[in-house]
Amino acid sequence: MKQLYALSAISIILIVSLIVWYAFTIAADAEKRSEQLLLNIFPPRIADELRYNPDISIADRFDEATVMFADIVGFTEMSSAMEPDELVALLNKIFTEFDSLATKHKAEKIKTIGDEYMAVCGAPDPDENHAKRIMNLAIDMLLASKRLTKETGYPLKLRIGVATGPITAGVIGKTKFEYDVWATTVNIASRLQSIGTTGRVHVSNATYIATKKHFQYEKAPKAKMKGVAFQQTWYLDA
Repeated sequence: MKQLYALSAISIILIVSLIVWYAFTIAADAEKRSEQLLLNIFPPRIADELRYNPDISIADRFDEATVMFADIVGFTEMSSAMEPDELVALLNKIFTEFDSLATKHKAEKIKTIGDEYMAVCGAPDPDENHAKRIMNLAIDMLLASKRLTKETGYPLKLRIGVATGPITAGVIGKTKFEYDVWATTVNIASRLQSIGTTGRVHVSNATYIATKKHFQYEKAPKAKMKGVAFQQTWYLDA
């Protein structure tokens, strides 16, 4: 009987220990997944701030940063003839490739807007080479679009706009957080993309001044943008 009681006690202790170990394993795994989810949505520094203080207001001003918008020209018309799963798979392939390139060039993806890709360099982490990094990213994205055209059989042509200047960045929302950037610089980059030429990188005068030692440019017509005076703009000569 004593041996039976001893065995029962040991068995109970082992079972309880296994239950506790399993519970802690599940909790640790859930925490790890939550941290990875935050890192997938936000830049590392922003994710850390939200993890330890979810109610904090995050808003920063950066005197120098470079913003890029890249649009897949004609994608709306092309996608109208595609099945939903085919469309999503193609966009996922394209944007996954762009995400890898953004990481390579130390740029921060801000968001995708339909078939448009937005990225910034110089925020949330200041970088003195922000303009050069974005231009290298833009070049690689153009090359990637040509390669993906051959791989997928779809004509994936990009039109890219880039602008340099001050921006404000921060986190908005309570139920669906979003890290975003605002300023005239953002509006200029978006406008340069929309009035640009397919297959080329259209940049602001500030971007040109910041990177003319590293890249060759071709002068473009002065552009009128909403809320901004006429500006000299440039095309990357590539």
